[in-house]
Amino acid sequence: MTAVRTSRSTSIHRRLCVRCGFDGRAVQDGVIRRSDAWCPNCGCDFHRRPPRSYAEMEGLDNAPFVSVEKVAAPPRRRSRARRQFLRRLERCLAVLFVLIVSFVVAAHFVYLGLSMIG
Repeated sequence: MTAVRTSRSTSIHRRLCVRCGFDGRAVQDGVIRRSDAWCPNCGCDFHRRPPRSYAEMEGLDNAPFVSVEKVAAPPRRRSRARRQFLRRLERCLAVLFVLIVSFVVAAHFVYLGLSMIG
């Protein structure tokens, strides 16, 4: 069996998303591109909270984080807002449907009641 060596300095200097700990390609090189400005795992804004390594957080590494350009809201957040809007719309339509059905049922019972009297 082959022994695999791991370097402690590699894991200490690996950049992670400070919100969720994601360590993919988007956070490793330290350069934010338009497609990589948000954490693909949790949607954290890398311009506000750049990914940092443990060494950077503890002040052991003096390499600054380089940011290239700012971008609009990520697609994940836009879709989340759209999902919330659709949920609210669905609830409103469900309430409207229940009210209409209730009105029709009540009107039917009133009609039946009046027809039995007369």
